Amino acid sequence: MGAEALVSFDIENGGKVIDSLDHAGKSPNVALWAKLPDYEDWRHVIASEHLDQTSQFVQVTRKFMRFWIKRTFRLTDNQQSS
Repeated sequence: MGAEALVSFDIENGGKVIDSLDHAGKSPNVALWAKLPDYEDWRHVIASEHLDQTSQFVQVTRKFMRFWIKRTFRLTDNQQSS
């Protein structure tokens, strides 16, 4: 099966994450979308000297991304069943 395309919905939500980081004064040094070999879907990769695995902002971002992934799959499932 071919690779899935990165869609504008993903890009827009990734932009919202970056905007939120900028607004919080934690602008990333690097932000990119990557199709990593260990995963089947696209991943939004963010690197910043302002973030670590235990920072509150990282935890909030993870919750947002989990919500976004669940919502995306619900939309995809609903579109396919139509």
